[in-house]
Amino acid sequence: GSFTARDVVNLYQAQRGLCVLCGVDLRMTKYHVDHIKPIAKGGYNTRDNLQLLCPRCNLRKGAK
Repeated sequence: GSFTARDVVNLYQAQRGLCVLCGVDLRMTKYHVDHIKPIAKGGYNTRDNLQLLCPRCNLRKGAK
């Protein structure tokens, strides 16, 4: 699977520009496109398996 830059923009808008886990405003920090179910654990590289996280939350989450 794959996703596009437009998919990321749509996610950003759907999340109102906030990190899914901690709620930080992603305009104030860079953000990571995260796989909800990691590819390493059988997740897919598709839009419905993506979320936007702040770097802190994504690095803390790892492959969980």
